[in-house]
Amino acid sequence: AAAAAAAAGTSSTLLAEAAMDAALPEELRGKGADVTARHLKELEADQDKNHVQLSAFHLRLRRGDPEQVVRYCFDPGAKPLWPSVSYAPVADNKTVPPCKRCGAARRFEFQILPGLINHLKVDSELASAVDFASMAVYTCSASCAPPGC
Repeated sequence: AAAAAAAAGTSSTLLAEAAMDAALPEELRGKGADVTARHLKELEADQDKNHVQLSAFHLRLRRGDPEQVVRYCFDPGAKPLWPSVSYAPVADNKTVPPCKRCGAARRFEFQILPGLINHLKVDSELASAVDFASMAVYTCSASCAPPGC
C-alpha cells in the first residue's frame, strides 16, 4: 500500500510538472529541465528567507525617517539590522577584534545605511562607484580615551 501511495505521489508530481511545462510559452518548454522541482523549492525557500529579511529591513527603516542614513544604537546587546540572512556577517573576535588600545571588546554603535549613496551624488555607472547594503561600526565598549587626552 505504501509503495502504491508513493507511486501515486510520483505520478501526480510528474503530471503537475507536465502541466506547468505545457503552460509555458513554446520557446521556454524544456528549458531548465536539469533543475528538479525539489531543488527549485529549496532555492525558493532560501530566497524567501532573504526576501523576508529584506522586507523587515525596509519596514524597520520606514518606521523612522525615510531619508535616514545613520542608525545609532549604543545600547548593550544592540546589533546591526542586516538586509540579508544569507550574507549577514557574524560579529565575533575575528570580524570585530577587541580594542587595540585597552583590549576591551568592541560593541555595535551605529550603522551607515544604503540611503547615503543617494546623497553622495556619485555616478552609479562608474566602476569606482560606492555600493553597499549596510556598514556596521563597532567601538570600544570601555570608551577608552586616545593617548594624550
